Amino acid sequence: MKEIFYCPWLNLCLLTKEQREILTLNYSRWINKAITSTEFAKLLNLNKQLFREVIQEYDAMV
Repeated sequence: MKEIFYCPWLNLCLLTKEQREILTLNYSRWINKAITSTEFAKLLNLNKQLFREVIQEYDAMV
């Protein structure tokens, strides 16, 4: 039987290791308004909708 992978934080699990590192390193800069949402989304290489979903999940974890 195949093992089913479960991830409660679906969008965060879909990020690459590099994207998760960028998220961790730049989250406080974004909170402090040193970078805009658009700049942060570009750094993560995400569209606006997915960026919002990822940030919402990350906020719940922090």
